[in-house]
Amino acid sequence: QVLLELQHSHPVTLPWRGQTLADFTAGNQRALLLLGMYLGLVLLVVVLGAVNSVTLRDSLHGYYAATILILALTQCSLAGLAGQFLWPGSAWWNDVASMVMPTLGLLSASAFVMAVLRPVPLRWLLRLFQSFMLAGLLITAIILWWGREPGFLLANLYFLAGIPMCLGPLIWFSRSRSRHGWWLVAGMSTMFLSGLFIPLRNAGLMPMNALTQIGPVAGAALEIPLLLVGLYLLSRRR
Repeated sequence: QVLLELQHSHPVTLPWRGQTLADFTAGNQRALLLLGMYLGLVLLVVVLGAVNSVTLRDSLHGYYAATILILALTQCSLAGLAGQFLWPGSAWWNDVASMVMPTLGLLSASAFVMAVLRPVPLRWLLRLFQSFMLAGLLITAIILWWGREPGFLLANLYFLAGIPMCLGPLIWFSRSRSRHGWWLVAGMSTMFLSGLFIPLRNAGLMPMNALTQIGPVAGAALEIPLLLVGLYLLSRRR
């Protein structure tokens, strides 16, 4: 006999569905195949970004590689792939990683935007970026020390604040400095718009369905080539 206790920090839906073992195995294999293709693309891009950072002597490609790597770990945490393959022996980390990794992903995204803007045109904007990143570190520390429940609301609000924090400066950059920046705006927009399903689900405004589970992964997969094209055009212009 096994007793299972479920504890959640927000209203959650648990849809039940009956399947035969063969149907479940086939669906699981298809999901793993798609996630494996996504991770293969991520690893290729990370290696490419690291090489470009050295050969082109442009640290922006290094920021890009780090951002994509953290984003991939975030998606694996949310999809359950990381708990199954990357850290199957740590139940505590598997529980908090679904909140810690998105927060770190926003930190890396803001650092990437700062690298794009370098030099940051306004001192108050630089201070705003630094405050935003410091807030992300504090939220991460709260989650790691006290668990998911105290930092749950803060993490969701931090994600919502990250949308104008990252997109606003990129739009200014695209209009004022380089039209190639619109590729970066498009890439970031797909990531934020698809990731918006998660806080909506956490707030109880959307049910748990394929859109809230697969949508963020699809948005992240679209973001990778869009950002890569934008970086190549910016590097060629420089």
